[in-house]
Amino acid sequence: MGSLNDLLLLSKLNGYLKKFLEDISVIFSKADKDNSGTLTVKEFQDALDDICERYPQMQLYLKNKQMSNLVDILKESKGDVEKEAVALNIEEFKLALKVDFQMKNLPATAEAQACEYKQKFKALEVMAEQVKSEGFSSTNSISSAPPSTNSSSNKLERTGSRPRGSGSPFKCIGLGFVHQMKSERDDDEFAAGRLRIEELEALAASRQKEIFMLNTRLATAESITHDVLRDLLGLKSDMTGYASLLDNQQVEKITEKAQLHNTGVQNQMLFTLSCSLPMF
Repeated sequence: MGSLNDLLLLSKLNGYLKKFLEDISVIFSKADKDNSGTLTVKEFQDALDDICERYPQMQLYLKNKQMSNLVDILKESKGDVEKEAVALNIEEFKLALKVDFQMKNLPATAEAQACEYKQKFKALEVMAEQVKSEGFSSTNSISSAPPSTNSSSNKLERTGSRPRGSGSPFKCIGLGFVHQMKSERDDDEFAAGRLRIEELEALAASRQKEIFMLNTRLATAESITHDVLRDLLGLKSDMTGYASLLDNQQVEKITEKAQLHNTGVQNQMLFTLSCSLPMF
């Protein structure tokens, strides 16, 4: 019961320490207006005054050995503008507070754990005494049996004189340890299987992404192929039209040549006829 109260008290102390440090952080954050992480001695004194106003026990804490130098600095700097402008590190002060409080709580933590282990050891001793008393009572009952059952009594005595495995605290501890090891091994195997499944899922997702990219590239290639075929068909049509145009031009040239030839023949015939006719 004492260890439980100690643990509850320790938990309350830790909660109080956490809230206390959070409040200090808020106060120093408000004082550190330029977010530089440091305060002048005057700003530090104002922040400490605010803290002591909220937590009167802080005034007593600052008077102890750990914080005596800081108190002297703050007292000496009052009224001295140059000393009041000296920058002090906020985080170092908060860290000193936290470490000092934790060092004070260490004895309480160790004492609570020692009480808990002591209670467990006493429980094991009680279980061992119960096992011994059960074995002793079973031995006495077997030794007082009738002589006609001597062989069976000896057998029962041999079996009854040994402590039962289920009642032995050390065997219970061993079984519990084996069960814990098996449970941890099962947990490790489950974690390994889960990790393997996650790796396979990631690999499948990667392969699916690659397939999607290949399908996209294939669709792009098909689109380009269609464009090339369309351009080739257009080029073929243009070449056919150009060939037809060339054929028409050649026909026109041949026709013109034929017409010129016919005209020349006719002119020559007329000239010949005119020359052959008598002159009157």
